[in-house]
Amino acid sequence: MTLKQKIEHRYTLVMASTVVYHVTLASRLAGIAASGLKPDSKANIGTMAYDAHRKGKLFFTDSSGIGHWKSKAEDFAEDAVEPEDLLSKLAIPVVLRATLDGLEPDELANSDIGQDHAYYTTASIPANLISVFYNGQWLPVSQWKTIDFKDAFDFGDESWDVQFKQNNNDPFFPKSI
Repeated sequence: MTLKQKIEHRYTLVMASTVVYHVTLASRLAGIAASGLKPDSKANIGTMAYDAHRKGKLFFTDSSGIGHWKSKAEDFAEDAVEPEDLLSKLAIPVVLRATLDGLEPDELANSDIGQDHAYYTTASIPANLISVFYNGQWLPVSQWKTIDFKDAFDFGDESWDVQFKQNNNDPFFPKSI
């Protein structure tokens, strides 16, 4: 893609309504259902090195970036919570979807991952515009209590032997969009 085409693509994206995705942890769904997504919410993916960049923003990806960000969220959850507590603490990555206007390219994230599929907005997103993916369908985020979160895991014989299901078997990963 030429520089001119890249600029035109980004301008079109910023101006047009775009379906985008946001990866977060299931522990956040109650708050999102009540108040929507808000800039400056505590981060659950990433390191403190991004704190200044993150200030006042909400981050999104297009469909090609979901796997990358879901993997990052799994790593974050596994580092922050003991395996046997992942379910009880709802430290389970989920994918949210919204159709938004006014997105800006996230140059830092795009540079870090080597692709152009990360975006941000400084606006709050009302809950009625947000869906959560589960078991092959997009549910209004207000229905998050109907989700069986234990479906995210493969359980071994011991309490500590808990692993996230991989993309092909993961009911929280939209396989085709």
